[in-house]
Amino acid sequence: MAARHFQAQLNGEADHDALDPDRPRLPFASVIGLVALTDLAFSLGSVTAAVAVTDEI
Repeated sequence: MAARHFQAQLNGEADHDALDPDRPRLPFASVIGLVALTDLAFSLGSVTAAVAVTDEI
């Protein structure tokens, strides 16, 4: 997808997805919430992996 985007820019073509007014957009607060949930999920995964590897808790 990234290659198509940059190829279109190099060819001078417009990115039609970015210009589509009917394309649904997430509010900024939703994006922040999704990033926070993703961060929490990776944090919990790291803690469980550390507990699984060590002999002492």
